[in-house]
Amino acid sequence: LKNLKYFDPEAICFYAAWFSSLVLLWKIIPGKKVFGSPLNDMGDKLEYKMNGFYTFLIVMAGVFAAIFIKGPSIMLFFFDHFFGIQLTSYIFAVILCTYLYISSFSGEKHLAKGTQNVHIYDYWMGRELNPRIGKFDWKQFCELRPGMREYIKSKW
Repeated sequence: LKNLKYFDPEAICFYAAWFSSLVLLWKIIPGKKVFGSPLNDMGDKLEYKMNGFYTFLIVMAGVFAAIFIKGPSIMLFFFDHFFGIQLTSYIFAVILCTYLYISSFSGEKHLAKGTQNVHIYDYWMGRELNPRIGKFDWKQFCELRPGMREYIKSKW
């Protein structure tokens, strides 16, 4: 692995810890339960837990605590490993999208309107309307949590 020019184990560990901690915070922080739009003529609606703002506050408190304890230089990690973090997030996204695309063919799934049966288009746009594992909705979670907070942290 030493010969791999862009291999950055610290960035991989950071991204894995970052994503895992966001999933853990989604799980343990209470949030308001809301229902989405009707999925079909029967009026079935999915339930969502809305705790993103509280997650954001906890993450930012953690960032401020790290800066207070270790000093502002701790934020240099993001600059030193910027490419590795971006590459890791891209590879993770491709793996996750591939998993979600393949799993959309199993069982009875609510497919997104506009699927074209063109594999590249359906892969890119998302074939399944609400890919879930239990109550965990991948689209709702990944829409902003991992990326937006990372963007905010990297801008400091």
